Amino acid sequence: MEILLVGLLVFFLPSQLGLHFWPPYALVSGLRVDYLSPVFLFTDLFILPLIFLYLSRLAFTPSRLVSHKKLLLLCLLILLNIVFSLRPAVAAFKYLRLLEYSLLVLYLLSRPRYLFSVLPRLLPLSLILVASLAWMQFFYQRSLGGLWYFFGERALSVSTPEVAKVTLGSWGLILRPYSVFSHPNSLAGFLLVSGLLLYYFYRRSPSLLLQLSLVFTAVTLPLTFSRTAIVLEAISLLVLFRKWFLLPLAVLPFLFSGSSASLSGRLALFNLALRQFFLHPVTGLGLGNFPVISPSFQPVHLIPLLLLSELGLPFFLLLLFPLAVFIKKIPHLPLPLLLSWICILATSLVDHYWLTLPQNLLLLFILLAQSLAEGLHISASSR
Repeated sequence: MEILLVGLLVFFLPSQLGLHFWPPYALVSGLRVDYLSPVFLFTDLFILPLIFLYLSRLAFTPSRLVSHKKLLLLCLLILLNIVFSLRPAVAAFKYLRLLEYSLLVLYLLSRPRYLFSVLPRLLPLSLILVASLAWMQFFYQRSLGGLWYFFGERALSVSTPEVAKVTLGSWGLILRPYSVFSHPNSLAGFLLVSGLLLYYFYRRSPSLLLQLSLVFTAVTLPLTFSRTAIVLEAISLLVLFRKWFLLPLAVLPFLFSGSSASLSGRLALFNLALRQFFLHPVTGLGLGNFPVISPSFQPVHLIPLLLLSELGLPFFLLLLFPLAVFIKKIPHLPLPLLLSWICILATSLVDHYWLTLPQNLLLLFILLAQSLAEGLHISASSR
């Protein structure tokens, strides 16, 4: 039963399907803001039973309670961040989501064989579907609809207001495919990191399915026209395969033009985040609360600055200690996992989806579980 739940979780990992709720605090000037809405995700149906099983087993395991000053300090800072948030309910829900995914990591570490058996079998199938949908959206310049909705696709076309487009010479404005994600950049980051994760498994145990999914992932990522992700893909391929003919791929992002308003909008959010940090230097705006004061309802596209403005300086500095410890251990990971974390850190400097969008955040935590399992030298057959 447990391995079935893990398998379904991995297969639906890219899906954004969920039930949104719209209490008053999720509205800004009468408009619904997705970033502020509490949502019960389809993947929660598989995660929550696994957490329940983990906690129930933990309750019957002899343990020794240890007073930990850092843990108490963390809880205090979280409480203060919620209480002094612009919208405390938003911050509380964001912390519950982080707690949920953290407990999922602990569960996966208690059952590491699931990581080594399920991920390389079901994630490739999911990625092939995600990539195929992206190609069909690009070809038809619209969403496909139908059953794809239940995998997370949302209605869009090249004429949809605010939809992501790119200018391709005489072809004019072209729709950038979303697949089952809320933005092409989010799709690009997911393809990049999940592709590297699958290559880690491919090096351990090659298979035709893994090979096919890696090809689908590699050729689909440039279709997103996400500049940073394409450059990182080119660098990753060069590092992994030493094929210098792949170098021109890094030049591809500079052959097309995006919206000039995008850059000006990002700079405006950058300045807004700095101003908000100086207004709330100690307690911050509250985790997940930046869209409340954002004219575009978007978080700033720089995760360190986003965290600084939402958490305040004391909480932000506390987080740097475990992050520094983890970064120190990253170089000892296998090369594909190392590149995965480098790509996450790099894209975190130009976008926010690793923190704000559930599919990317969940992938990050699963990568964390796999990295910890590798770092702790847990074998696939253990436990």
